[in-house]
Amino acid sequence: LLDSGCVCCQIRGELKQAILDLLTKRHLKEIPQFERIVIETTGLSDPLQIYSTLIMDPVLRNKISLNNVTTIVDCLNSMSLHSKQPEWAAQVAAANLIILSKTDLVTKNQQLEVEKWVSELNPIAQIAIAGEKLDWTDRKKNLNHLINIASSDYNAHGGATTIALKIDFQVDWTAFVVWLSALIHRYGDKILRVKCLLNTIENGALLIDGVGHTLHQPQHLEAWPDSDPRSRIVFIARGLDLRLVEASFRVFVERLAGSEIGNLE
Repeated sequence: LLDSGCVCCQIRGELKQAILDLLTKRHLKEIPQFERIVIETTGLSDPLQIYSTLIMDPVLRNKISLNNVTTIVDCLNSMSLHSKQPEWAAQVAAANLIILSKTDLVTKNQQLEVEKWVSELNPIAQIAIAGEKLDWTDRKKNLNHLINIASSDYNAHGGATTIALKIDFQVDWTAFVVWLSALIHRYGDKILRVKCLLNTIENGALLIDGVGHTLHQPQHLEAWPDSDPRSRIVFIARGLDLRLVEASFRVFVERLAGSEIGNLE
């Protein structure tokens, strides 16, 4: 329990020290051995700041790895809360796993409406119902959601917008890194989530995942995960026209790859 009483954007140093203290006490056998740390935040916490602390801190990133980001969505109140609390969309966008709660207090149609709404905002997250048995170690499920994603136009939900693209050509990794780095540098405060499965010319299959300005190290996959060789790119943003993001991709990455403009679904 942190002294300030919550995990929010103001106490990054305190969160870091609390984790390091746990690791030190484990090493000294002052507390029982453990394999996982579960961080429970307040309902108003900013996931970007916590995510950045865990991923980018030079000390923490060599001692721990982020396995899962879980968000609870209240089926009874979520449809009204999202417009009152801007953190709502950011928390849903950052999640790998979304758990629907209070399903017993709404009709089945209301539950399905919330589920559809949430899945359109964050199409790359696994969605489960509170009380269901979950396999927290099955990372393949998250990859399957990205593999099976359908191309979508500009969808607006919960104060945020989402776009999903499938790319017909092999991506030039250098061109893509330059484009994505410039985009995040300029608009990172407006990008809630980016996730990409890339079929690159130089490095084969790569998985990229990030929140705001913070990106995981690209993950190299041993082989392309399915029979469809097209790359998948998903952006979730707030206050940013994702149609312009798509247009910039066409102009910069696609032209440098030597492909004809118009190959994006």
